[in-house]
Amino acid sequence: MEGGEEGELPLEVEPRGTGVNKMTYWVATDLLSGDWKELPLITPDQVNASRSIKYLFTGDLDRQIYTNPHFKGK
Repeated sequence: MEGGEEGELPLEVEPRGTGVNKMTYWVATDLLSGDWKELPLITPDQVNASRSIKYLFTGDLDRQIYTNPHFKGK
């Protein structure tokens, strides 16, 4: 999903504007000249998993994340 294109969502993903997807978040690799990218919708399980992870993010938005506990997603 990118730029608001939802298409077919898995059952565990809450619709945009509700639950964990109440807000829309955007990121950029460069605040001055970078393009802003809308983050995809998430599941409640991803929120719970992310709360137990300490991770320093870089500018690569497509980089695979290797953590313990395992995080499904990028």
